[in-house]
Amino acid sequence: MAKTMIARRHHYLSQCYLRGFTKNEAKKSQLICIDIKEKRTFKTTPQNVGSSKDFNKITIDDYDPNTLEYLISEFESEAAVAMRELALCPIFEGKNKNIILYMMALFTLRSPHKRAQFDKFRSKILERMLDITLSSKEQYENQINKIKERETFYTKKTSYEDVKNLHENKGYTLSFQNESYIQMEFVGIDAILPCLHNRNWLLLKSTLESGPFITTDNPVSLIWANPESIPPFYRSAPGFGLKGTQVYFPLSKSLALIGEFNEKSGATVNATKQLVAFFNRQAIAHAKKQLYTPDIDFFYLNNKETISEGSRLLHDI
Repeated sequence: MAKTMIARRHHYLSQCYLRGFTKNEAKKSQLICIDIKEKRTFKTTPQNVGSSKDFNKITIDDYDPNTLEYLISEFESEAAVAMRELALCPIFEGKNKNIILYMMALFTLRSPHKRAQFDKFRSKILERMLDITLSSKEQYENQINKIKERETFYTKKTSYEDVKNLHENKGYTLSFQNESYIQMEFVGIDAILPCLHNRNWLLLKSTLESGPFITTDNPVSLIWANPESIPPFYRSAPGFGLKGTQVYFPLSKSLALIGEFNEKSGATVNATKQLVAFFNRQAIAHAKKQLYTPDIDFFYLNNKETISEGSRLLHDI
């Protein structure tokens, strides 16, 4: 019997989404990638960016490793249709709105840098738990006895002195199963999705004069609308459910969304060059490593509050 092919390159940014930032938006069209960490610019296809090895892989026995990848692919097919229909009829409502908001939630919580943050947080907790467990031999023995009660087949016992020495010298690494990330991500998606639905959304359309919207490897930007009115301690931690915040999301080179908690109903407007430049600045500020654009001469607002072209970006940052 032929073996099932296991996909290894998994996109946390959908190819159908990235295609909207290519020159011609066709399957093999190229986009320009600006790597702000390596300070270089190059052309590539959506297939070659926004991905990570085995990102969606299921490692549980008797489960197809591609199960989640298949489900994500099915959703991406629906998202591709929603984005095409929105481009033809730019009214953000109904089924297409629901699909795109879900895609935003996916992009917000499912990425390598988010998983790195989870790792850092969980590792600190586990390190603290080990500090407490190894604070005395009695504490350690109590934990071992509890394990024996739960695990009837437990036989191995490492001495307190050996474990304490291992911990103090950090002679180990902490790693987590893929399923633990996946569970946290989808719990988080369920939490922020209502906060996205409860916002009113302004749909922006770029023009020839304004130039294109750009996107990044962290495309959903959450900011305070008036940061100067927020106590300094809280300025770096806006929340999706908090009033006074704005969500910025570039849908394609031609369309972008701004969501707020306000009494205004949704609308569609042509974006000025100044507004696109401001929007692109938000995208740049929230990028982790890479920017994606169809044209190097997009506009963004620089630190001097003047409009610059993308060709100057690596000089400005």
